[in-house]
Amino acid sequence: MPNSFSNATIFQTALDRQILQNATSSFLEANAGQVKYNGGDTVKIPVITTDGLADYDRSTGYPSGAVTLTYEDKKMTQDRAQSFNIDAIDVDETNYVANVANVMGVFQREKVIPEIDLYRWNKIFLAASGANHSTAKILTKATILDELEADINAVEDVAGTREGLVIVMNTKVSSARMNTIVTKDGSTKAMSGTGKAINWLVFPQSAPIAVSKTDTVRIFSPNGEAGYPAFQGANAWHVDYRKFHDLWIPDKRLDVIFAHCDPTD
Repeated sequence: MPNSFSNATIFQTALDRQILQNATSSFLEANAGQVKYNGGDTVKIPVITTDGLADYDRSTGYPSGAVTLTYEDKKMTQDRAQSFNIDAIDVDETNYVANVANVMGVFQREKVIPEIDLYRWNKIFLAASGANHSTAKILTKATILDELEADINAVEDVAGTREGLVIVMNTKVSSARMNTIVTKDGSTKAMSGTGKAINWLVFPQSAPIAVSKTDTVRIFSPNGEAGYPAFQGANAWHVDYRKFHDLWIPDKRLDVIFAHCDPTD
C-alpha cells in the first residue's frame, strides 16, 4: 500500500521547490539561510551585534570585544489557504499522485506565485516609501537613466559598492506583480494590485529576508483509497493547501532601499 504520509510530504517539498524556481522574488529566500523554522506561522531570525574597533595596546595586546547572537521571533502575517475537490471520475486511480500534482502545480503557478511576488515587491516599496526613499515621476526616454542612476548612487552611498546590488525592474512580464497598493477582494479574499506601477526597486540583495513555507498539504480520497482518509463531502479527491509566507527588512537596512513609481493622478 502506498505511504500516504510520504506522498503528502513529497507534495509539500515539491510545491516549495516550485516557488523557488518560478517566483521573480525567489532569490530573496537565499537570505533566510540562518532562519529557524519549526512549523506553524513563526520563524526565528538571527540578530548579530558586535563591538567596533578599538586601539591595540602594546602592553595588554588586543582589546576584548563582544559578539551577541540573539533570535528575534517573527510571525508570518500571510496565512493563506485553499481547498480543492477533484471528481473521482476525473482521476486515474492508478496515477492519482500525478493528477493531484498537476492540479496543485497549475494552482501555484497561476495563483500562488504571482500573489507572493505581488506581496513582496509591494512590501519592499512600502519600506522605501516609509523611509522617504521613493520617487513618483513620469519616466521618459530622456530621463529614465538619470532617475535610475540617482537611486543606484543613493544606495551605494550608504551600502558601498562592494555589496551585491539588485535592481528589480518592471517589465511587461511582471508588471502585474509590482504595484504600490495591494488590496484583498472583499468576497474571494484574492489579492490584486490597485495602485500605481512600481517602476523599479533598488537595494542590496542581502537586505530583505523572505520566507515561504507550505505548512500543510492534506489529501483525502473518495473512499479511503491508497491509504488516504476518506473524504465525506463528495465522491472526490480532496486537497487542503496552506501557505505561510512573509518578508522582513531589518531596521538597520531600511536606509538602503530605494524605489521609483508612477505618480498618482
